[in-house]
Formats: sequence, structure tokens, C-alpha cells
Amino acid sequence: LKRGDVWYEPIGGITSNRLKNGRSAQQPTLIASYGADGPRPLLKLGDHRAGLSVGVNRPITVENVALVGIHFYDEKGDPGSPEFVRDRVKRGTGISWIGPGKNFLVEGCRFQYLSGGAIQGKSPSRERLSEESLRNVRIRRCVVDHAWSTSGHCQGFFFHKVDGLLLEENVLDHNGYCIETGDLPTWFNHNVYITIECDNVIARGNIIARGSTTGIYCRTNGIMEDNLCLDNSPSLNLGRIAKARPGGVTGRIAGNVVIDGLSRQSLRQGEVGGGPGIEVANVNYEGAVVERNIIIGSGAERPAAIVLSSGGVGLHNVTVRNNISYGWPGFMGWVGEPGTELEKLRLSNNVVKNNVFQLHDPRAEARWAVRTRDTADAAGFIFSGNVYHYAPAAKDCVELVNKQRVTLEKWLVISNDDGGRMQKVEFVDPSRNPATWHGSLGREATREAFLAEACKQGKFNWREEYTAKAVIAYIREGFRPKTDIGGGGSRHGTTLRHPAPPCRDYGVRQTLSSFRSSQERP
Repeated sequence: LKRGDVWYEPIGGITSNRLKNGRSAQQPTLIASYGADGPRPLLKLGDHRAGLSVGVNRPITVENVALVGIHFYDEKGDPGSPEFVRDRVKRGTGISWIGPGKNFLVEGCRFQYLSGGAIQGKSPSRERLSEESLRNVRIRRCVVDHAWSTSGHCQGFFFHKVDGLLLEENVLDHNGYCIETGDLPTWFNHNVYITIECDNVIARGNIIARGSTTGIYCRTNGIMEDNLCLDNSPSLNLGRIAKARPGGVTGRIAGNVVIDGLSRQSLRQGEVGGGPGIEVANVNYEGAVVERNIIIGSGAERPAAIVLSSGGVGLHNVTVRNNISYGWPGFMGWVGEPGTELEKLRLSNNVVKNNVFQLHDPRAEARWAVRTRDTADAAGFIFSGNVYHYAPAAKDCVELVNKQRVTLEKWLVISNDDGGRMQKVEFVDPSRNPATWHGSLGREATREAFLAEACKQGKFNWREEYTAKAVIAYIREGFRPKTDIGGGGSRHGTTLRHPAPPCRDYGVRQTLSSFRSSQERP
């Protein structure tokens, strides 16, 4: 397709007669654009069910395909478009892939005002990751924004039965709702939804903002690192769901910056209330690591910055270390039932160490700073070296089983936090955020302006200043402690203790396997 051209038609369905499989992952069949200048080719899909469809009407196995640099747009679903149509059934997707295969790359595309995108391996059974799964999918440097629907749930992207999924340097913003039409946020819509039928997920370097509910809802094994998350509820979820993945999950959440969680006072005025920053649950004995994240809050009506839940198999060998929680009314909470009997084995050998939990605003409205809910102590956990400061007047801010309340000073004793202490930590500039970053570039200093520019990212318009990496580095420098907090501030530095090896070609599954085999206990 020629750059700068506009079509009122989709690419259509891939069939065995219409498109040949590529030779290999390195020599794929390419669907892309040509031309020396101009924006992406624009496909207006207001009258169509999908921009690209695979296996919707007939099962087909597709391998080695790359979709690069195309703009998929529902002009009739954009309230700001002169072609907007309010009263219609809106359900067209950007990609509808329902079938087995391997090696699918989507790069540099934009999916705008659609009803999301669905990529899933075809399977008539509930057996996870059968031969009918879709293996090795990469979504890179794409923009997915303003997805909404009038029929059924709506995600920016939905993945099912995918083994080996990479989400890298994408922008996902404002997906799952449309305020102008009254299609408000719900608990069922997310920026990214990854089912328990997937495996070996990596999400890194993405900007994930203003989702209806969750930023990345990863119900399976995965690594989420170096993402910038703005106003989701929660931003990152590993493993937590009412119907948990059998056998539990393992993974890592590292190096992310999470800012704000959706509150009931939000302008969205939907059903969704406040959520945690990071949520982890159903972790098996291979364990999980939550490290070096900065979680920043600025209001009330949200639970803890980090929430752990022992649903499914429970929480085992989870390490929470070297994180900063700043301005979030709740620091950390968990639900669990410790014990040695089989039916009670829910919490074991979990470590919480060297975290900095700070709430400096005395006016902040907080229901609790630490909450165990089902336990009277820290059974199942080992605490050490954590630094707490809690400014609000209600000092009995730790909630134990049966809603018993104690102070943080008492909690340090109950949790036997070796080296833990109460200390107000001053940072270089904790007010830094995407708005101030945008102002430092000489642009409008608002979050909305930053996101509007980030959504213009593309293969022919790639700007480093609108990447998660650039903003995270700027914010992380602002959270450098002014004084030594035990470790000279280096424990919140920029080097991951367990960096994932580079994901070359389609080796996503090997990357997560390397994390598992290199996992070390503190």
C-alpha cells in the first residue's frame, strides 16, 4: 500500500489461495507500504468487521507473516470525525486472527477507534497450548488507542492461546471506553488482556495509559519490565484472576514506573474505582520477582501500591525488593492463609526487602498503609531493610486479621523486619512525571499533550523523547535519594539484577525459560 493513500476497505481475510506462508521467520510474507514520504497508508474500516482476518470463516494455519506500517481506523467510531455515526453497532477490529500458526510480526502499525484486536490460536478444547496454538507473536512499536465497542467486552489487544508473546515499545492509550458516547469504563475492559491459555509473555518498554481498567492483564507466566504506566487500575497484573491458571504462574515485574490508579472521582465517572499499582497472585514454587519499580500516587480511593493475593496455588518464593512507593495511600497488602496442612499451604518463603514506602502528604486519605487481612502477623514472609514514612494523623495504619489495627512501629516488630525502620526519605525531585518531562522539551506541560504526541509514534516518525525509556530515566533520576538510606541509593539504580537476555528473532519462550533457570533467592 502506498504511503499517504486512503482506502475505505480492509486488507481482508487471509486464505490459502490468497496469501502464501513466508519461508521462515527471517523471510516472512510482508504486508507493508511503499513510498518515500507521507503518513502510513490509512484503511478506514467503519463499514467492515476487521482490517485483517485469519481463520474467521475457515480454519487455516498461517506461518511467517509480517504486518508493517499500516494505519487501521474506524472513522465512524471517532467522535471527533465528520464521518462519526453515533447510532450503530460498533464491533470492527483491527486484527482478528483465530487460528494456529507461528511467527507473526506486527510492527509500526496504528489501530485507532476500533473495537480492539484479537490474536488467538484456534482450539476446540480447553487444553492449554496444544498444537493448535499460535506460537511466537511480536507486537512492536505499534499504537493502539481509543478502542471501544457497543457490543461485548473491548480490549486494546486480546491474546488467547499464544505461546511466546512479545509486546515491545508500543503505546496503548485510552482503550475500552468512550466518554462522548456514554460507553463508560467497566471492570471487563483493559488495555491488554492475556488469558491463562497463553504462555511465555514478555512486555517491555511500552507506554500503557488510561485503560478502562487494567494496563496489562497477564493471567499467565510473564515478564513485564521497563514499562511506563499511567492511570490504570491496576497497571500491571501477573496471575490474578478468579479462575486462576492451573499450576500457578511465574515471572518478573521490574523497572517499571507506575503513576496513579483510576479513582471514583475520575472524570470518567464509570463503574471502576481505585485499583493497586502492581498486582501479583497464584505464584507457584518457581517464584516471581517484583523489583526496582517506582509507584507514584497523587490521590485517594485506591488500595496498596503492591498487592499480593494467594488465590489459586498461593504465593511461594515471591521476592518484592528495591521498589519505591511514593504518595500512594497504601504501601502493600496481601491476602493469604499460612500453614503446613495441604489445604492451608498458601504463603511460603516470600521476601520483602529494601523497599522504600513513603507517604509525605499529611492530608492524604488512606484506609491502611499495610494490610494482611487474613493473618495476624507476617507468617509466610521474611521482611528486612524496608524504610517507612507515613505522614497522615491516623497512625494505627496497619490492618491485620479481623480488622485489628496497629502502628507501623509495631508492625516493624511484628514482621521482624531486620534493618527496617521509620525514616522520611527526601528525593531529588519526586514531582517529575510525563507532564513535566513534556514541559522540559519546550512543549505543553500536560499528561494529555504528552500522550497525544506519543500516539503519533511510527516507523517514519520515531522520536526517542516519546518512548517509555526516556521518560522512565527522567523520573528515576528525580527519585534519587538525597541522602544515604542504606546502600547509598544504589539499590534503586538502573541495572536489573536479573536482566532478561535479548529477544532475538522469535525466541520469546527461551527468554522466560532463562529467567526461570537463573532465578536466585536473596
